[in-house]
Amino acid sequence: MITRREFSKKVAAASVALSSSGQLVHALGQNAQDQSRTPGGKKPALPEWANHIDPSWVKDTLIGGLLDYWLKASVMPNGFIQENLDREWKPWGTQPEASLNGQGRQLYCLARGYELTHRQDYLDAVHKCADFLLKMRDPEYGGYFNRTTPELKVIDDKKTDFTSFAIFPLAHIARITGEEKYAQEAMKTWQEVSTKMRAGDFFNGSMK
Repeated sequence: MITRREFSKKVAAASVALSSSGQLVHALGQNAQDQSRTPGGKKPALPEWANHIDPSWVKDTLIGGLLDYWLKASVMPNGFIQENLDREWKPWGTQPEASLNGQGRQLYCLARGYELTHRQDYLDAVHKCADFLLKMRDPEYGGYFNRTTPELKVIDDKKTDFTSFAIFPLAHIARITGEEKYAQEAMKTWQEVSTKMRAGDFFNGSMK
């Protein structure tokens, strides 16, 4: 088993490249039918640096060496994602809570895990955790609570820029699964942020 620290060291160089372009990760997510082929029947071209990275190693290490452990250890039955885990993948700390930031980040990673593997356990986790995230939404005034307990009792009712961590994973889940309800929720939240929050100008200017 590769530890999180060892994984970080081994993929540090690749991560720099990957962060500058999502093309390689997107390519890894294509199935055997090559759904991303262009109308002319050719696969989309990858950047030159991708020729120096072993895609199968990145995928195997990302899934088997990291995401599979998060999938098994962090996803609770009600869809709450336990963000704080120790080096043995056990819950760490005495005050578990759901932060919009943390739930959204891990949900996105699970969605990418499903995109790369097409495994049912990833899809089940994505549905479960996405539905938990949607329950963090304020049913009266809209927007997402900043922090709740795993039982969805509100700890911090502020609506902050971290709302982007709801929009981003929901939009990607819609793209990956084709499920319209997640696209609708992402767009609804985008509209709220861009028209009703003080950060609306920032979002409109930086997320086009």
